[in-house]
Amino acid sequence: MMHYHEKQTIIENCIFGVDINPNSVKICRLRLWIELLKHAYYTEQSNYTELETLPNIDINIKFGNSLLYRFALDADLSHALKNSKWNIDTYKTAVQTYRQARNWVHKQEIEKLINDIKDNFRTEIDRTHPIAQELKKVGDEHYQLLIQNGMYDDTP
Repeated sequence: MMHYHEKQTIIENCIFGVDINPNSVKICRLRLWIELLKHAYYTEQSNYTELETLPNIDINIKFGNSLLYRFALDADLSHALKNSKWNIDTYKTAVQTYRQARNWVHKQEIEKLINDIKDNFRTEIDRTHPIAQELKKVGDEHYQLLIQNGMYDDTP
């Protein structure tokens, strides 16, 4: 029979999910916490008056549309964080810290860092994506044609 820490490790590190229905996400999180509570125990640190703290699994089970994707499965994304102040290890550490956060303020700070890293990743991918580069080139050409034909006036 699995015990609390074994189940906690599996839930935190092996179970991930996305659902388009926000209520399904809430139910899934609740079911996972209930499964942990079945084997929860009172901690020695609290003189056996408080139960073991439940993990933050909201980063593993999210609301969204898993059928939409942004990149091909075989896309090389290794360059995405090369020119960034963050790297994949920073992201992994932030996620682990988020899972272990015990107060709301700390959790919010770490969530902001995680979102900043993700935004930086998206920006870099968008900037270097061939379609984005082609759109920029076409947009620049369009702008030059407008200026040449006197159809663009940038004076206030």
